[in-house]
Amino acid sequence: MLSARVTCFATAGTGGTTGRSGALLVVWVSMSSTVAPAPNATFGRSRHSLLGEVQIPCSGFPPLPASPAPLTHSPKSAPDGSAILGGLMKLFSQFIRARMAPAVALLVLAALAAPASAAAATRYASPSGTNLDDCLTVMTACDLASALTAASNGDEIVVETGTYAIASNITAGAGNLNVHGVAGQPRPVLNVGASMELAVGTANLSYLDIERSGGSGDLINDDGGNINRVLMSGDASGGILCQCYDGTITNSVMVDTGASGAAAGLNSNGGSGTEAYYNDTFYATQAGGAAIELLEQNASTMLPAVETYSGTNVIAFNAAGGHDVAIHSDQLAMNAVSTATLTLTHSAYQNPLVDPIGGGTATVIDGGGNTSASPVFVNPGAGDFHELASSPTVGTGTTNASTDGTADFNGLARSVLGLTDIGAFQYQPLTASAAASAPTPLVGSAVTFTATVTDPNPGPSVLAYHWHFDDGGQASGSVVNHTFTTPGVHHASLTVSDASPYAAATASATVTAEPGISGASVSVSKLPSAKHKKHAKKKPAQYQAKLSFVLTNAATVSGTLVRTPLGKRVNGRCASALHLAATRKRRCSVTPISSAISLPGVAGSNAVALAAGAALPAGHYSITLTAVNGAERSTPVTVTFIVP
Repeated sequence: MLSARVTCFATAGTGGTTGRSGALLVVWVSMSSTVAPAPNATFGRSRHSLLGEVQIPCSGFPPLPASPAPLTHSPKSAPDGSAILGGLMKLFSQFIRARMAPAVALLVLAALAAPASAAAATRYASPSGTNLDDCLTVMTACDLASALTAASNGDEIVVETGTYAIASNITAGAGNLNVHGVAGQPRPVLNVGASMELAVGTANLSYLDIERSGGSGDLINDDGGNINRVLMSGDASGGILCQCYDGTITNSVMVDTGASGAAAGLNSNGGSGTEAYYNDTFYATQAGGAAIELLEQNASTMLPAVETYSGTNVIAFNAAGGHDVAIHSDQLAMNAVSTATLTLTHSAYQNPLVDPIGGGTATVIDGGGNTSASPVFVNPGAGDFHELASSPTVGTGTTNASTDGTADFNGLARSVLGLTDIGAFQYQPLTASAAASAPTPLVGSAVTFTATVTDPNPGPSVLAYHWHFDDGGQASGSVVNHTFTTPGVHHASLTVSDASPYAAATASATVTAEPGISGASVSVSKLPSAKHKKHAKKKPAQYQAKLSFVLTNAATVSGTLVRTPLGKRVNGRCASALHLAATRKRRCSVTPISSAISLPGVAGSNAVALAAGAALPAGHYSITLTAVNGAERSTPVTVTFIVP
């Protein structure tokens, strides 16, 4: 609903009433409420969106009614605000007909005749942009100050990656802005000058790095916006780094380096506010500061001042031993109501300061699931607030995807294996793989097993490796040796764990142990010759062969014995002969003759006579042996020998 009010406000020190000399005429137009603010309202903390305001001296003009009725009209029936404009023109006719300077009259008319705001646009900011660029495309990206101050209600402002030097205060020109970095690129870094402040109104901020190296006081002032995956750091002495209210802060890191002040919270003088924190890390480096601070001061006896804040899965930590949480409530006048309440659930904090003053109410409520144990970070001094596996905040949060979001500060999964961490970062589980040095080792030979672990979490990790083998063996370490004594398929299981409560990483490796045969050889020897009668013809010598080999385990040795007979040449051809001719050069070979053999073998050394000890015919021999144990077969070995 559009609403408007025209009223004269008494300026400071006049002590007069509406319409008296020294007062100001204010034109106020809003699209966020059907009720306009009362006279003398403070716009700085108002929930209304101020679309236009013109202030001119009221001196010499007739006074308006003490409480003029607001002019309202539904934007559905008058999207261009023409009905409101007509009403305002009628209401102002007495001023325009009076002694108002023409230039001032034109100013008022221009403010009233301004068209309704256009549809939300996308604007682009770049570190190299200037105020001469129109901000409407990536190629014409402007500086950040221009993008914020020239924006219209609901605009999206894309902040390109890079470093921005911000030397003065910036106040957003409209409400409900969506200001964010570019996904997949490094966070843009906003280097804010000493004691400078960004007043972003009701803007939503995400994926930004906002830093201030000097000065003090508030860094960000956000009334009703949602902040997600934002890093803020700097000296907030005398203020709040993120003076944010009526919105949410999620998956963000805020670090106060000042001697006082706080990383997050609210310092209010009579106003009321609420804020919800989800999975955030708030950190203070000095004892006088605090991670979270609420300060409510109220002197009004008419309106209560109430700050109601809550935090879930939040780390609030003062590294110097000061207060993690400080809650102050100061009732500055009798019968005034001043209340500050912080409710923490599944969060890490200790040493809270509760400071009610003059009848005010200050409270820290334990919502359950909290821990007073200190978080353990990778390297907070260097700005690394990832939590180590040993941190008590790992895996001890509560899971609520609707409030925690689906991604942590780094954009990784917010909940893993059913567990959610406390803080802005989610600990990511390990992954592991296992490998064997030989996929088909010989039975009885050592196999080297190696574990490879991927740890996506920065910082040192203390890992425990446990191996379990299917023959009952166990081992520890990233690299181990194991020997299988039976042939067949064998499995090795690996478990890798760290100090986190997350399930250990597992992996496995499979090998097939083969029966082994080695040391194969054949020895040829003469058979004893029978005694012959005197003057009997002497028979040629006969030979026998003995096969020797070593088995890794009992197995059947099978193979093929191949004999290539010797012959002599007859008419240019090689003919078989029982005995060699005296002329060696006439030796030749004929077609090989093969036969299958099968020999029982025991583990260890074996010796077997070929042909059962009978004489072997002359020839060249080769024997190929394979050890067979069930379905497993060894690598074949071949031995050659000659029987003369």
